[in-house]
This record gives sequence, structure tokens and C-alpha cells, in this order.
Amino acid sequence: MEYKRFGSKILVRIDKDEEILEKVKELALKEKIRLAAVQALGATNSFTVGVYNVAEKKYYANTFSGSFEIVSLTGTINTMNGEFYTHLHMSAGNDKGEVFGGHLNRAVVSATCEMVVDVLDGTVDRAYDPVTGLNLFKFQPVKENDCAESVLEESKMKIRKAEEKDIPRLLALLGQVLQIHAEIRPDIFISGTTKYTVGQLAELLKQEDKPIYVAVDEDDVCRGYAFCQLKEQPFSTNMVPFKSLFIDDLCVDRQARGQHIGESLFEYVKQQAKELGCYEVTLNVWAGNTPAEHFYEKMGMKTKERQMEYIL
Repeated sequence: MEYKRFGSKILVRIDKDEEILEKVKELALKEKIRLAAVQALGATNSFTVGVYNVAEKKYYANTFSGSFEIVSLTGTINTMNGEFYTHLHMSAGNDKGEVFGGHLNRAVVSATCEMVVDVLDGTVDRAYDPVTGLNLFKFQPVKENDCAESVLEESKMKIRKAEEKDIPRLLALLGQVLQIHAEIRPDIFISGTTKYTVGQLAELLKQEDKPIYVAVDEDDVCRGYAFCQLKEQPFSTNMVPFKSLFIDDLCVDRQARGQHIGESLFEYVKQQAKELGCYEVTLNVWAGNTPAEHFYEKMGMKTKERQMEYIL
């Protein structure tokens, strides 16, 4: 198996004679994935799928051997009691056009399996449901007025203002963000660089109107940040005067995703904006950064205006 990560998405190639569920678990543990959507296609020569009888609360397995094309493989990665859990369904067709499918128990790759794993910034555990006999999603919704620290309690993280000791970690995370942007717009961004230098970061930390908030783990190591700017409106005489908190940059370490860090940073910024008397929280998203767009939409943000370009 080989894979490459692009922001919140991971492209995976599972090779001949490898078992799909084993490789999904290997990937999830290595990348610390706690919540994700999975889709794939490929080929298999041996697989077992099950059909659940709700009345009996029992799975009936069917095993198939031969040449089969995987026409659909979809499902989720999440946790149960905090441990890895995956729920996948697969359908595969033979040379007669017959398709068989169900709950995936096992599948051995005969040629290749191409998979896309979409990592979600959150955690959803599972719990046994006595009515159906299945392990179902167990949601623990967070109220909007809950403090950001309570969201991070399980992972023992907290949010505070950035300090000089955080600069090395800030630079590392800035590098991760820049790489995403460079892959989207190589005509604009230079791979291997960062938005700010050490000196510029040191100066930013002194500016009250440009706060930097960091999410730190129990060892006080920065795992995510939100660069903000307090702006005064209006930009012109025909606008109502108000204050706005602009998120210049928000990032979560790719090794720490799935722990509510991004959500908590955003909620923390909203809380700070309210305390500062701001009317709104704003930010910019580059076209092509679809995971970021989906994340901010999930957080309740809506498009305010669009910047357009005409490349000469």
C-alpha cells in the first residue's frame, strides 16, 4: 500500500494480494484518523460480504472467489469506545455482469484498489444499540455557547494566545498551509516557503489588533492556530461603521485532525469577536480548497462577496 495526503483528503493505492480492511486500519492508525468517509474501486479475487437480518440480529456471510471488479466500495472510519472502527459496504461484478454486495468482511485485491479517504474534522463514536443489535453512531452535540475548552477536554487541549516559544511550530504549520495553496495555485504560491518569517511572527505577537490564537496539547505544543486581524469599518463613507474580526489564516496540524481542534479554534475566535464588540467574523478561501469551504460552511459561514480574476 502507498498513499499521499492532500489536505484533508488521502489518495490510497492498495496493491495485489493485500486485504482491504487490514490496510484501511493500518492507514487510519498511522494517520491518526478518527472520522472519515471512504470510497474506492478496483479488483478482487476473493471477498466476503454479509447481509444483516434485523429480526434475528445476525449477519449472514457470503464468500465469492474468481475475477471481480469492485464497482462500489463506500463507508466510514470512526471510533467505538475511542478505538478504531470502520463500517464499509462493497459491491463487485463478475464477467457475466452479475453484481454481489453487502457489508464488507474481507476482500483481497487481485490487481489494485484505488481509494479516496476524506478525513473529517471531528469525532463520532459508536455504541451498541439493543433495538437493532448494531453498533450505531453516538452523537454528542456541542451547544453553540459551550466554551471551546470543553470541546477539547477529551483530547486534553486548550486554546491560548500565541507566545514566542510557539514560533517554530507556527512556521511548521504555515508550511503545511502553503503547500496546500501551492498545489492549488502553483502560479501564485512558491512551494517550500511560508507566509511569515521568524522576525515577522515575533512582531505580530506584539500587535494587539492582530491576535494569534493557538490550540496546544497537554505538553503545551501547538497543534493548530488562528491568525486574526481586528478591522474597523467602514472602508468608505457609504458604509455603516462596525468592527470585524478577520481570520487571516486557520490551520490544524494534519497529524492532529479529528479532535475538534478546527471547530474549537473557530468557536474560540467567535467568542473573542463577541467580547471585542465585533459585528462579524470573516475570512477568505481560495477557489479549489474544497475541504476548507466545506468546513467553514459547516461552521455556519456564508459567502459575503467574491473576488474574481482574469489571467492575462
